[in-house]
Amino acid sequence: MPNMNREVLPYLECPRCHGDLAWAIDAEDEEGLTAAEARCTQCASGYSVRDGIAAFLTADVSDEDLWQSSASALAQAVEGDDRLRSPLMQAPPASLAPADLFFRALLTEERGDFAEGERLAALARDGLYAPAYRACHRRQIEWVVRRLKDAGGPVVDLASGRGDLAGPLLHSTAADILITDFSLRVLRRNRRWLEAMGHRGRASLLAFDARRTPFRPASLSWMTTNLGLANIRDPGPLLDELRRVGGGQLLAICHFYPPQDDANRQAIVHLGLDSLLYKEQALASLQAAGWKTVIENACIGDAMPTPTSRLIEDAGIDALPVAPTQLEWCVLVCS
Repeated sequence: MPNMNREVLPYLECPRCHGDLAWAIDAEDEEGLTAAEARCTQCASGYSVRDGIAAFLTADVSDEDLWQSSASALAQAVEGDDRLRSPLMQAPPASLAPADLFFRALLTEERGDFAEGERLAALARDGLYAPAYRACHRRQIEWVVRRLKDAGGPVVDLASGRGDLAGPLLHSTAADILITDFSLRVLRRNRRWLEAMGHRGRASLLAFDARRTPFRPASLSWMTTNLGLANIRDPGPLLDELRRVGGGQLLAICHFYPPQDDANRQAIVHLGLDSLLYKEQALASLQAAGWKTVIENACIGDAMPTPTSRLIEDAGIDALPVAPTQLEWCVLVCS
């Protein structure tokens, strides 16, 4: 199983007070740390590595609550409802609505079949997203991978989610990849996915809030994020923190809404996401945090509201867009 690479340790500090960490390593193998404890020498905060995943969350929850293993809400809902489980999991995939097919892909992965889960997810995406949307997104991922093909030092992928960018980076570059997310459940899924896909040795998994990262000042040569800025309210503290730890470049895959699109603007403002979903506001926010930003690889693609589930009441995939629009895709190169 992929474990936290020992070479990551010199980059780390306490995310609460930025003090040094004293490490007690309990178990490791040729792929990295399996179990360890870190204690801040300044504020005495403690952090854990369990099952190869490092948790640097500073939320006020007990250690056991933090690591409690539970199925996703989707799995709990489906497993507890025979009337839902049968049509969702046993019907021919072609008969399912795209959202339901995607939910089936997630549940298939939770049961450990990542190859079949990815096959179903790919089929679902064909029905969820317009061809131009998928093409523009794929183009941005390919651009970032090419940029990092010969990258030195680790690449920290922020808000990695299901690994849509981390996977290609592991496959097509020689860099060590730090796969990160706020959710330990997501990272547990990613550890099983990495094992199933044969990605070992170069991937480390870390849980933290990107507003309070566990990295030393100016220590990171490369940071990436795949649409990770799109769902950030009040981005100032986040961008300030990334500027603190960034010693090189942040490559941020983004898409921007047209400012004259009133139907979607109302929904975006209601969600509090207007700071980073409009190009001029995003560039101003980055400048205010001290970033020098260049737009690369821009393209325009149609975007439609994603279809909702036919089987699970009120279940959908994306909150935006709420009306047809055209998105400007790009990579923001921030240095």
